[in-house]
Amino acid sequence: CNAIVSHGSVVGNHVHLAPGSILAGNCQIGDLTTIGMSSTVYESLKIGKNCLTYNNSSVLTNLEDNQQLDQNGKIKKRK
Repeated sequence: CNAIVSHGSVVGNHVHLAPGSILAGNCQIGDLTTIGMSSTVYESLKIGKNCLTYNNSSVLTNLEDNQQLDQNGKIKKRK
């Protein structure tokens, strides 16, 4: 799908890396998380379980379990 997973990153079970998504080095992605199309997760960030990043988002901070990040950088509780 043209997704990029850089050095040292750990991807959990049942994670969906949508086309064009990028994980910089040393990222940790929790189980059941979706990284949206063309989203970028910056270096050494941790994204919890059951999270969602919207398409074209830049992830600049860690996300706790059950959170979602929209294109404007707002973090909300995921249902």
